[in-house]
Amino acid sequence: MDPQAFALAWRARREATDARRAASAAAARQEACRIARTLVGDYGAKRVYAFGSLTREGRFGEHSDIDLAVEGLPPELYLRALGRVLRESPRPVDLIELEDCPAPLRERVLTEGDLLEGV
Repeated sequence: MDPQAFALAWRARREATDARRAASAAAARQEACRIARTLVGDYGAKRVYAFGSLTREGRFGEHSDIDLAVEGLPPELYLRALGRVLRESPRPVDLIELEDCPAPLRERVLTEGDLLEGV
């Protein structure tokens, strides 16, 4: 194969992959915001943060999950809220309770995560 043709084909493939990743990340971000509104509005959570690959430029892929941390969700409602999130979301979601997660993860969420909903 001609090296120049190979380089052009590789570049086109890379651009298509980047475009798919960006579209996937945008859709996941919208879904994360929808979930956050549900957790605050319907279940009484105080704050919802996105963290992980969704908050890092270029890291979210087509098969990535949505990592969310919830704060102030009444403990007796966690499983009900999680069940609803998992049923309604078109992609996998990891939902952690900020109050109960290990301190290093909590610190990472609070310093690097994005507040989606709450005050």
